[in-house]
Amino acid sequence: MSFVDSETTRGEIDELDILTKYLFEREYNPRTRHLAPSAFHPRIGKQGLSVFVTSDLSEAEIWNLGERAVAATRAKPLIARADYSEADFVSLSLHVVRDDTPERHADVLGWPEDISAQLEIAQELIARTQVTLRS
Repeated sequence: MSFVDSETTRGEIDELDILTKYLFEREYNPRTRHLAPSAFHPRIGKQGLSVFVTSDLSEAEIWNLGERAVAATRAKPLIARADYSEADFVSLSLHVVRDDTPERHADVLGWPEDISAQLEIAQELIARTQVTLRS
């Protein structure tokens, strides 16, 4: 089953699209409800924060996409996810570019080079985050 949305082309993100950041054990502690700031800025060697366009997917499809596209490549279990709109990133002077590699993938770009500035943005994203735990 393919989750690629035929109505959205590469590079385009609709302002109403739901963008999902999948979370792993080191990024989120469900007991303390602590989100690690490192989960919300670009990984070392990457320019952007990896997210997935999950608009119009059911809960089961959202988790299935995360398992196939993210967890399988890291060999780690997903424990939670955070959902955003494009506006959440744009309001922080970031932008989102869809590349569909893997399917429904997008990068949040425009991060400052300064690590402390990245941390400030990450903290702001954390403040806006409502986590959905994997059931």
